[in-house]
Amino acid sequence: MRFHRLLAGILFAPLTLALVQLPTAPAANDADPHRTGRIEGRMLPLAKPRLADEKVRGLGAAGENAVPKDVPDVKVHSVKLYVSDSGIVRGEAEVKEDGTFAFDGVPAGTVRLIPAFRVGESSILVSLGGLDVRTVVEAGQTTRVAFFGKGRPVRGKVILPAGVKAEDVSVRLVLAAPPFHVVTRPGGKPQVGDDWRAYGMLTMDYATGLAADGEFCFDRVREGVYHFSAEAKIDGKPMRLRFDGTASAGDLHVEHGKFAVPLMADGECDKPHNLGILRFE
Repeated sequence: MRFHRLLAGILFAPLTLALVQLPTAPAANDADPHRTGRIEGRMLPLAKPRLADEKVRGLGAAGENAVPKDVPDVKVHSVKLYVSDSGIVRGEAEVKEDGTFAFDGVPAGTVRLIPAFRVGESSILVSLGGLDVRTVVEAGQTTRVAFFGKGRPVRGKVILPAGVKAEDVSVRLVLAAPPFHVVTRPGGKPQVGDDWRAYGMLTMDYATGLAADGEFCFDRVREGVYHFSAEAKIDGKPMRLRFDGTASAGDLHVEHGKFAVPLMADGECDKPHNLGILRFE
């Protein structure tokens, strides 16, 4: 009998230890004022989209059927909190009727906030990679942020390939889009998915020309992940220029023509971000 009890103890002891030692994600509300802070946020009103009379780029005639004529209400339901580059959700806050949300016990340092949208009466919430945005939390302090404000200036300079004149070039910022897909609901026509319908509400698309020395400035750019591109008119025909890297770094990191504008206290700021000097060929 003693042998059987000893054998059972040997067999089951490692299993018990394994269960006790399983790692768990720390809760976002484990507040320590010396190592954590608070986030208070606001969702400013979203403007109505310009989808009704536009074709979906790249779909041709099919795009006319894919774009809904009656755009449903798109509301921000909640916001998820991530720490730095972690894929683990540290907290989720529901957005109140007045557009506010808050997180307590947020670890000090860089964090990411991603809004979740509800489109019409859908029960499924959708998020957009273009709104995976960052802010910095200081220990013992309250960080205030706002989405969908007036934004801030973004400037820089472009080095063009030989033979291309600055006066013939325009530069553009487009919020990173979700993968495109079309869905067909029972008894209905094909239309874009809910993530694209939410994306259409944002209408964050900026374009401007270049100064003679290649400098540019976008006046008001909201928080988000953007693609930067340049297009030249050669013999009257548009030609997309290829991004060839950063010649001189600015205060925002640009990789493969992509960069992110972080969150701002009131959704706007007068101080410009600098993309540095960007090479194209």
